Amino acid sequence: MQQFFHYWSVGAAGAAAFEMLKAYELRGKIEHKRYQALIKSVWFWLAFAGMVVASGFFAWAFYSDSPSPPTNWQLVVVGIAARSIGRSAIEAIVANQKQHLGEGEDDVSIKDAFR
Repeated sequence: MQQFFHYWSVGAAGAAAFEMLKAYELRGKIEHKRYQALIKSVWFWLAFAGMVVASGFFAWAFYSDSPSPPTNWQLVVVGIAARSIGRSAIEAIVANQKQHLGEGEDDVSIKDAFR
């Protein structure tokens, strides 16, 4: 159990640091009013928390059967890479929906968190 917690927490910490950088990057990608609404959105924080929790799980799953213990950097990298898996799944869902490209939309959507 201690191994699980260590792998999960280091992977999740790496993912959380990366998610914070991505949130900062969004400031330059979307208009200020939309960014403020996104940061205050429950959907953004649910997506953020979901990515962090899932990333910790992926770090543990990837290294749980490893014969030698991974370094903390290896766990961090797997935690960061897990975002790509989640993003790709969301992109696949979005690609099969009618596109609005954000013009005229006042509501914040989960798509905004993954731009």
